Amino acid sequence: MKKKNNFDNIKKGSFTKQAKLAKMTVNRFTKKVLNNKDDYHLITEKRATLAKNFAKMRKKKKNKN
Repeated sequence: MKKKNNFDNIKKGSFTKQAKLAKMTVNRFTKKVLNNKDDYHLITEKRATLAKNFAKMRKKKKNKN
């Protein structure tokens, strides 16, 4: 059985806000967080993983058209 994600409790724009505070793009901040997991909170790591997955989906959708 596939595990469902619950997106009801996500604060929208919070990861983007963190990236802007770090003066980086979302993609660049995602890579930094995933490469330095010990330096960031678990929630930030999960947000980075989600951003990475959404970027992959966006790329697949773009290539499909």
